[in-house]
Amino acid sequence: MSVNPPTGGNNAIVLPIFDKIRLSDLLRAAVQKTYHELYTMADVLVHKSALERKIELVGFVYRTRQLFIRILAIVKWVATTGRVTACEDIQNFLEIRAQLIRHTSDTLALLARGKLLEARVPNFPVTDAIDVLTLGTVNFLPKRIAEVTTTFTPATEKERQKILPRLQQILMARISTSELPIQFTDVIIKNGMVTLSVEGEFEVRLGVANDNLSSPWYIYQTKLFLRDSEEPEQELIHPMQMQVMTNFIQNLLYESDKPLVDLYQRLHYYCQALRLQILFEQAHRIGNQAGKQRELVISKYVPCKSFSVEYWKDYSTNTLNNNTQSRKQVANGKAIDIGMTIICDDEGKFQIQHWPPLPVDDSIAIMNILQKPVFTMEEILNRTIYARCQRRFEELRETLLPAAMSIKIDASIPVLICDFLPESTSDERLFISISPYSGLYRAASYMETRFSKQIESALNNNPNNLTEPINSFKIWLIQQRVPPLLAHLNCRIYTRIPTLNQKNELIVAFINKTVAIELIHHEGFYILIYVSNVEQLLLEYYLLIVEKRLSTHEPLVLQQQISNQQPKPNDEEIKWTLEPLVLCPLDPTMFLRKELFEFKHLFQHSKKTNDDDHDDLGMIRTQAVSVSSLKSLVKFVNYYDEMLSFIFLKDDFQRKNASCKNLLYCSWTGIPYLTITRISMNNESDSSNVDLIGYVNEYFWPRIQSSTIRMNYTLYDSSKEKTSVDQLWITNLTFFNNNYFRNAFIKTPYNLLFTFLHPTRKLYSNIVDFVLHEFRKTFELTYLFEDYSSALLESVEFHAISKLVLFNFSQCVFNYGPDFAFSVTIAFNSKQTELASEKIFDFRFETKKTTFLATAHRILNRKLLLFLNQTQSLKQLLRLLYMTAIPISAIARLNCFNRPITYAHQGGCVQPLLTLIPYTESRWRLIFGQVFTLDIQICGPDLILVRDGSFSVQLNSSLSDLSPIPRLKEFLSSYADDHGLALEFSNITDGFHEKDLVSPDMQITLPPLTTANQNGNDSTAYNSLMDTTNEPPVSSPSDIYDAIFRDSLPVTSAIATSNNQKEHSGDQQTSISYSYNHELLTQPNYPVYMSQKTFFRMIYTPDGRCWSRLESFLAASILVRQFSRGVTEPVDANNTTIQSVPNEQDTYRIERLSLQISFVFDSFTNIYRIRLISIFDPALPIQQSSNIFWSPNELENMETFLNETFFPVSPYTNITTPPIDILSLQASQNLSTAMGSFHRMLTLIQPRTLKDLVKIIELEQSPESHDHFWRAHWCLAIPSGCGFSQVGQPGIYYQPNRSHFLFVFRFTSRLNPNDSSLANNQHTSTFVVPLIYDMANNQTNLWDGSSSKHPTIGHELKYQTITKLLTALKETLDRNECSLYPTILELVTRLQVPAASNNSSS
Repeated sequence: MSVNPPTGGNNAIVLPIFDKIRLSDLLRAAVQKTYHELYTMADVLVHKSALERKIELVGFVYRTRQLFIRILAIVKWVATTGRVTACEDIQNFLEIRAQLIRHTSDTLALLARGKLLEARVPNFPVTDAIDVLTLGTVNFLPKRIAEVTTTFTPATEKERQKILPRLQQILMARISTSELPIQFTDVIIKNGMVTLSVEGEFEVRLGVANDNLSSPWYIYQTKLFLRDSEEPEQELIHPMQMQVMTNFIQNLLYESDKPLVDLYQRLHYYCQALRLQILFEQAHRIGNQAGKQRELVISKYVPCKSFSVEYWKDYSTNTLNNNTQSRKQVANGKAIDIGMTIICDDEGKFQIQHWPPLPVDDSIAIMNILQKPVFTMEEILNRTIYARCQRRFEELRETLLPAAMSIKIDASIPVLICDFLPESTSDERLFISISPYSGLYRAASYMETRFSKQIESALNNNPNNLTEPINSFKIWLIQQRVPPLLAHLNCRIYTRIPTLNQKNELIVAFINKTVAIELIHHEGFYILIYVSNVEQLLLEYYLLIVEKRLSTHEPLVLQQQISNQQPKPNDEEIKWTLEPLVLCPLDPTMFLRKELFEFKHLFQHSKKTNDDDHDDLGMIRTQAVSVSSLKSLVKFVNYYDEMLSFIFLKDDFQRKNASCKNLLYCSWTGIPYLTITRISMNNESDSSNVDLIGYVNEYFWPRIQSSTIRMNYTLYDSSKEKTSVDQLWITNLTFFNNNYFRNAFIKTPYNLLFTFLHPTRKLYSNIVDFVLHEFRKTFELTYLFEDYSSALLESVEFHAISKLVLFNFSQCVFNYGPDFAFSVTIAFNSKQTELASEKIFDFRFETKKTTFLATAHRILNRKLLLFLNQTQSLKQLLRLLYMTAIPISAIARLNCFNRPITYAHQGGCVQPLLTLIPYTESRWRLIFGQVFTLDIQICGPDLILVRDGSFSVQLNSSLSDLSPIPRLKEFLSSYADDHGLALEFSNITDGFHEKDLVSPDMQITLPPLTTANQNGNDSTAYNSLMDTTNEPPVSSPSDIYDAIFRDSLPVTSAIATSNNQKEHSGDQQTSISYSYNHELLTQPNYPVYMSQKTFFRMIYTPDGRCWSRLESFLAASILVRQFSRGVTEPVDANNTTIQSVPNEQDTYRIERLSLQISFVFDSFTNIYRIRLISIFDPALPIQQSSNIFWSPNELENMETFLNETFFPVSPYTNITTPPIDILSLQASQNLSTAMGSFHRMLTLIQPRTLKDLVKIIELEQSPESHDHFWRAHWCLAIPSGCGFSQVGQPGIYYQPNRSHFLFVFRFTSRLNPNDSSLANNQHTSTFVVPLIYDMANNQTNLWDGSSSKHPTIGHELKYQTITKLLTALKETLDRNECSLYPTILELVTRLQVPAASNNSSS
């Protein structure tokens, strides 16, 4: 950057000075440095001692103090600004002068190096000056003077048109008369000149001075075409050299008789010599490249004549060491190894001499390169080395051909490809190449490097020792072929078995020439593949059996260590060795035979004593086979592996008294199999098996055509890690036809398969046990089914009550139930113990069709198993399933099973409201709320006995832990039907299973069957229906009655002792039509007989969410019992306001309220109804507090409200949440129930308060009023969906210390939600308003949530509005009037819910 000098002191330009710093930057750097040191010391000093911390702090204070002292001195010095400014002006001036001097120097240097070079004066004419000095005169003027003094007048266009045609004729005549060499490819006459050119060499332009035919040729221009192809931009000769050569040839043309011939010869020779120089330089560059200095050497160079190149120096050295006669002498006497000499003769022709000589074809091919217009030394060398490699490969192929299967030369690379095994893959081939630099052999293989390196070393150093490395390579290739062939078998393959005793006489001859394959399922058994003849590639197969032995710890040493109390060595410390026991020859062609042969050969444990063809057992030594036998190695290994497995398996079968034939092998399928002729069951200790044994021996085995055992091939994924693969054993039973039972109704399969996955290296006794177990299952199930088969032909009832779907000897499947919608699968399972075997039949129940009933027999699974195992009768089981299908499925659909209740008196555990305890397969106990119980017994095809379970038949007394169900007589009488007493199974027809249990009055829209009901295997859906204990504990007198439920059920209709033999009618109305039920109804504790249809009606529910009539009745009985407990067990013993009425059941008087309340059972609806009667005495004064007048309208409204709350007329009115939710069975005290709190309210409430509550009820039931925004409903229990977590808890709460009542009201908008004009109205929400009524002060306030019994209500805007309304109402309220009703009236008429809280849920 250039600047101008200053013109004055004030206008001086201040230049940037780079060694200056701002004082602010200096202060900032000092502060940052101090802060950084403090931050670092805070982390470092924590881990140091107190002394070190003090030393560091003192050092920090000293350094910081010195730093800021220096900064203070600088600040004080800067205060003298005048002197500083003067020094700064001087420094600026000096810097400007230095820049001007530097700029001048740079400009001068640029002129000297660039522009002055082009302005030089031409050289002085030295020769002319010498002539002038010596001769005193000059023959010609300088060219510059001649140009100035002599004028040049160019020819005109007319003169040119006149002269050029004549000149062209003269040139054509001269060319035609002169001897012209044929090498001139182009001859052009133009513009008075002749252009002669040779392609790729040169071009010359000639002319003549006159038309004399003997006048010499004049050379105007000479141009060379030669270029170095590696450096095409570089000029080969200097223009001055070209000018000298042109002058030389011009002088030659003056004296030559054949000027054009001499012109060609001179220029052609010059070009050839120049080409030789180019080749020399290219060879020199090639030799100077990295890694080639030693291999390529230029031994001699004669300019323009020849040069010699030597290559493959390493190969020549090795050849000299191996053969001293191989070195030769060239013509000039210099010894070279392998090379060539490029010669340029006197005529300019190239010749190449090779040593050692190459064949004629290769020499001619190399010479053809020199005939091209453009060629390089690299092309010559490459073609020469290629020819050398071809000749050496041909010689090597003749050497290796006896040891290889095929050898071919790939001329494109070049490389020698050797296949030592038949059908070799690219990975198995050996590739032999020659290094183009050193000439040494290179051997490579895709799979291996060790043996290829040995072959390479032998080829380069000692070709006579090639046999040994090649044989080793061939053995290695054979060893490597085996693992891919067995890739899908989970077997271990070794070239050297670990810890095997290599000095054993059995295997000492097989070392390093074998492949050991450990059999898949037999530890210690190996198949040896021995390469007996490497040259001919012959293999031998042997079976080697080894034994694991201790190597370092002998038994005697271990015994001494134990006796000396020394610690026993671990398994890792113990070193094991494998000792060969047997080496048995194998025939690899045995399994390839076409005929079906029997395998009888057993391998014995013995040793070979000599190397003869026979061993001690007379076994012939195996015959060598070709290596092509490896193609069937998988089948070979599997064959002997399976044969060993079958040999051991047969031995285990024979030890367990099973008769088997010899092994058979089918070569066209490759599957060996073992035939079982008979399985003995005479060793069974149980005497009850006598009939079964007789059946199996006399009927089962004669009906079987064949029984074989085979094993599948075991494969595994080769891409994954090898893991243990199991054997898959298949037992196949073949029958003569599909009519095993000789029954047209039962179709059996032709074949029966047992599959068993046997773990690797496990005892074969497991397979035998499994097969025997499967046969036992088949025996048991077939024997069980034989009785049913005969009954199916004799009785028609089994076609009506069941339908056989499947029987395959291992399991049978029946459909039963209504419309055959249920399915049961029966299979036999034998759990063997040390003493005996327990026969167990397993069941699996499913629902096959979409119906309102789903099978629930899984609840009785254990009881049904005990029944079948005891009776051993499939007929009785099917009858039992038919009798219990509808009752147990209908019971399982009850909603109370899905309603969890917490029982505080049972430890706070959560249990279902309803519990089913199956005592036997046909006798069940149904417990409701741990209070009431029903005993249900299935007595016949259409006969069910129901009774109160709180009464013990044997003790003839009631049980203490259960309560009698009140009004049960009246309830059950509506469903009593003893028509089934006269029904036998023989009366059942084919269409009996299609009877409709749902009467027209019970038809309602049913939701689709849920997935839980359709899934037959989901047993968790019914866990709440049963008692999980095996037998109910006998801990109370009530269990004495339960003992009779544990007896087996006689599945007959012997109970039908009635004299009445009328036919059963399913469409008949349920009534007390038979004298037997009529007589039982007169007894205090009686059982009631029902039909399946009446029983189903009693517990019918359209879906799993509604309550049945039985549930509603039991729930109502619970509520009546809770009110009765409140009377008999009052909270305050001194307050007995409510008294029971003598001789009237469930009737109570409330003197202080002048009311009488009765719980009357309605036989028409089968549910309780509340009746209220006024006991007002007109004789007494009305002013008396205990004499309250109740109008009939008030009593009717109160009855309607209480009945709809506690006892709805129909339990189906509310599907999602029945009003019966006010049961509150989870309460630990009766007071905490809804009915108990209602009783408590009647005990303590004032008459005028109850009057106000009745008014509120009337206000809700009154017709729609336009001035009322809300409908207020008095809630006796906390409703759901209103923000309270205690849903179902009592909605009435009394605080005795304050005389306060808490009432809960649900406010619902009176507006029509379907009216579109009111869609945006604010009064569309439903919420709960809890109110506190103070009886002492007659005040009603909004509950503030101070009680811990209920949650705190949210601070929504609507509650703030309610509080404001109640506060304003207190000022206008009459003190003598109860404030509860006016408060509700004020809210329903004036409450305006803000829009922000419309969607809020209280």
